[in-house]
Amino acid sequence: MWSGDCTTTVDELERAVRESGIDVLCVTDHHAVAGAEEVADRLGCRVVVGEEGRSHAGELIGLFLTERIPQGLPADETARRIRDQGAVVYVPHPFDPMRHCLDETVLLDLVDRGLVD
Repeated sequence: MWSGDCTTTVDELERAVRESGIDVLCVTDHHAVAGAEEVADRLGCRVVVGEEGRSHAGELIGLFLTERIPQGLPADETARRIRDQGAVVYVPHPFDPMRHCLDETVLLDLVDRGLVD
C-alpha cells in the first residue's frame, strides 16, 4: 500500500504469509521503507526492509535498509548509499523493456565496479 501502485492490504499480506508458510519476506515498496517497518512485527515471519528506488538510469532495490534512499540520484550514488547502510544492492527486472530497468550500459558498469550484489 505504501508504493502507491499496489492494492494488497496488510490483512491480505498477513493471510498470504500465514497460508504459504513463508518464513522470510522482503518488502520493497517504491520509494518507501515505512511499510516494511510497519508490518515487521505483524506478519509472523522475518521481514527484510527494502526499497525499490529510481535512479537517473533506472531502478535499484536496497535490501536490509535502515533508512530511505533519496530518489533520482545517479545509479552509482544510489548503490553506494545502499551499501553505506550495510545493505544489499539488488537489480530488479534487468533487461525488461516494459519496466524502468537500469540502462544496460549502466548496469554492466555497476557490475564491473562491484556495486551490485
